[in-house]
Amino acid sequence: MQVREAVIRRAKDLLLAGDLIRSGESDLNFEDLKTGFISLRTILEVAQSFTGKGRFNLDLKESIKEKEQRQYIFGLADDKGDSYSLKVLFRPRIREVKNRSEEARINFALIPETDLALKEAFTQEITHASGKKQTVNDIRLGIDLAQDIKGDVKGVSMDIGRSPSENREGDLLGKLFDLASKHGSHNPGSFDVALKDPEVFALAVSSFQANLEKYQLTMIKKSLGLS
Repeated sequence: MQVREAVIRRAKDLLLAGDLIRSGESDLNFEDLKTGFISLRTILEVAQSFTGKGRFNLDLKESIKEKEQRQYIFGLADDKGDSYSLKVLFRPRIREVKNRSEEARINFALIPETDLALKEAFTQEITHASGKKQTVNDIRLGIDLAQDIKGDVKGVSMDIGRSPSENREGDLLGKLFDLASKHGSHNPGSFDVALKDPEVFALAVSSFQANLEKYQLTMIKKSLGLS
């Protein structure tokens, strides 16, 4: 229910962004707004596909286990013939890497392969703390155990897209949410405060990962005619 409320709140923010565009308070236009709604719908439908519903066929390409996290890489095709790559990351707990903290999270990163409009809308340059520049073009949906600048846990946030900041250009969804909300691409107001307990959040992440692996096993059995 909390995820549903977070999604509804984000949809309302897009409608608010549309009203601000109409009144001339942004350089964005209604074609951008349309693409924003399409991208939000697409990433949500991809997430729904792990329940066995939705219009996407998922094909696991790789599973990468690292320190305190696991990443799954899928190839996707929808019923319209468009193809995508999807990276799903599970990090149940905050981890320390090279003297910095990485937030605990579930992260979906959807990369459009054939939908050029979406690919263009989400291409941006990010500058890392090391000074290294990276070009990315993924639609991001994450459920994060958000931390403040001191590393203290603030709460759980559903983040969709990337807002503009000092170290990145921002993508289309991030810019739309930044226009409509002071929280930008973050959504810290939809989740129960109990989830900010690191152990509770870790349990939720591990449960989601177990469901994904169960779904993948079901798909393998189905392809082999065993179910």
